[in-house]
Amino acid sequence: MENYKRSKGIVQHVIKENAESHWHPYCETLDSSTKLGTIWKMAKRMNGIQTNVASKHLIDDNGQTIDKNEDKAELLAQKFAAVSSTANYSDTFQKRKAEIESDSCLMNNDVKTNDRNVHLNIPFSEHELTNALSQCRRNTSPGEDGIPYECLKRLPGAAKRTLLRLYNEIWQTGKIPQKWRHSIVLPIPKAGKDPHDSNSYRPIALTSTLCKIIKRLVTNRLVWYLEKHSILTNVQTGFRKGRSTVDQIVRLQEEIN
Repeated sequence: MENYKRSKGIVQHVIKENAESHWHPYCETLDSSTKLGTIWKMAKRMNGIQTNVASKHLIDDNGQTIDKNEDKAELLAQKFAAVSSTANYSDTFQKRKAEIESDSCLMNNDVKTNDRNVHLNIPFSEHELTNALSQCRRNTSPGEDGIPYECLKRLPGAAKRTLLRLYNEIWQTGKIPQKWRHSIVLPIPKAGKDPHDSNSYRPIALTSTLCKIIKRLVTNRLVWYLEKHSILTNVQTGFRKGRSTVDQIVRLQEEIN
């Protein structure tokens, strides 16, 4: 017991020293676009608070124990597919969804170009690519190709222009590389849930960073268009920069008062 306590003290001292030396460099990476949740996660990690660890075996809905990795992957894949299945929607929603998807006027890009939407389909600029790269978070896991964001950020000018030409070719033709459609899905245990239960996991998909950059290019352009022309209602705060739940709480309080 004395050896254990002595070793534990050494470990705690090492953890504290490393946390203090890592905290200041981590704070330098924070900016206005950093999500509060990531800061809380880092604070918990530095305090030694660990999230759930994946179990070596899973238990399915029939109570059977599954040990083989192939069988566990198949079970989790079925669980994740069932969560995102169209069968979870109501019949009214499914009917409406089918009607919209079968309407070629809505699904095809056949809107006439005018002074208002002329900027939507033009090629991306170097400024848009630079802005998209600056929004990428550090220390995120890459996809199957193994290319991290940091590598793309440090590309020289000629390489960035080549990458921009690739994105504009995809933008004009609508053809996405097949490998970009493939993701590595990792099961993450939910906090406070039984790690042996197959329902206690949520999926995260590791896709190619090259693919996520062009998604960000499209998103930034669409958000700019929606905000510039005030297409979104003013009471919508979700998925909008500079708006949060606090705005809705203030509105509710004003209504109550």
